Amino acid sequence: MDKEVSAVILAGGVSKRMGHKNKAFLKLGNKPVIEWLLEALQKVFNDIYIVTDTPEQYKEYTMVKTTGDKIIRPERSTLAGIHAGIHEVDSKYGFVVACDMPFINTDLINEMIKLCNGYDVIIPCYRGHVEPTFALYHKNCLPYIERNLLNDNFRIVNFFPDVKVKHLSEEFTKKFDPEFNSFLNLNTPEELNKATKLIKKRH
Repeated sequence: MDKEVSAVILAGGVSKRMGHKNKAFLKLGNKPVIEWLLEALQKVFNDIYIVTDTPEQYKEYTMVKTTGDKIIRPERSTLAGIHAGIHEVDSKYGFVVACDMPFINTDLINEMIKLCNGYDVIIPCYRGHVEPTFALYHKNCLPYIERNLLNDNFRIVNFFPDVKVKHLSEEFTKKFDPEFNSFLNLNTPEELNKATKLIKKRH
């Protein structure tokens, strides 16, 4: 594991489409989604942080540290969560992932870490879009994120022109994650059903 990188799990919100449940604790197979995620992250990272406004829910996970948003705005945003995590980590980079992504591929993450040098953001592209909640961010990004947050500019990619970004192609990702399951997040009951079928296949 590159000691210059820590993991940051974004667990700040609840989903309307999931009945306002905390998606980190949705049952997937025999355990909550958060435990599948932590199991994978611990193979790569020594330090894992969870960005949440309900830290008491994660007390049993003694291997992680928790933090909340550092910049509070009227509108909650993923960008504020990314800022909080990158601000909090002791390392230069934070690998940011959403709490409802149980199938992250550790080979892909390790390859992304190898590409860190010289870049502030390392981010994969999938289906014509970037994946900002499966990406590496350097602390160099903080002042630009802060500026956007204070201006109520919450679109994550809007600070990218100010930093050095390495975009990873679908072809790059496919070498390590042919089915792109790393990017499967559980926003709807249908996606939870798909994830449940995947778990049954794997176990």
